[in-house]
Amino acid sequence: MKRKILLAVLFKKIETLFEAATYAEAGAFEIAREVLEKETDKEALLYAENLGKRIGAEIEILYVIKPSKRKTLKRKLKKLFYYFTKKIIPNANLSIGNLEEEITNYVKTHNEILFTIVSERDIKTLQKCKELNCPLIVIKPKS
Repeated sequence: MKRKILLAVLFKKIETLFEAATYAEAGAFEIAREVLEKETDKEALLYAENLGKRIGAEIEILYVIKPSKRKTLKRKLKKLFYYFTKKIIPNANLSIGNLEEEITNYVKTHNEILFTIVSERDIKTLQKCKELNCPLIVIKPKS
């Protein structure tokens, strides 16, 4: 079993996801990745990369977007999520829901996760995350 570090990222703007999808559909996968990286806290990403190198673990990314009440939007998102995980960022997983709950659910079903890393900007409460079966590292942004 491979050792993995989970980097959890909350999408603040749904427009970012659609912008990345537009580039991906045009075949510009590198630009799509760069657009997605805008949503990722740089300190958290750097911490995950460095920790992964030190302990020989690969990074898995969990992008979470808040749920929408609009059904058409939900369908579009699910279709985009599948496309993203196959074409843009193969080690990424996308989910719709509350960040804390999605982290907890993901870690429960993936025993290979050693650590979960999240930016302090993204996480509001740590109540649900107390149920994790691995350490949670909350990175405080420099700015």
